[in-house]
Amino acid sequence: MYNTLLAVRDNGPFGINLPKKPPKDIKSLLDDSNRKAEPLLGINSHNYLVLNIVEQNQVSCPLVSDVNPKKFEDVVDYLKKNMKELNT
Repeated sequence: MYNTLLAVRDNGPFGINLPKKPPKDIKSLLDDSNRKAEPLLGINSHNYLVLNIVEQNQVSCPLVSDVNPKKFEDVVDYLKKNMKELNT
């Protein structure tokens, strides 16, 4: 924000995206309902995909520990192989 103010001071408001005007009611700032969700990482991501995206009777989603990749190329090969199987 400070850098934005310096840019406005030096160059004027041209070509700068100004921050959104704050709401008039202070209660909206104190409300926890507009807090952003935590990112889905690790096992939480896996569980979300299994429950919401993959149909249980069609495809199984193994854990990374089940695949046990030793290097990045192992992951790429595994994903390519399984994508071919899904597309056929």
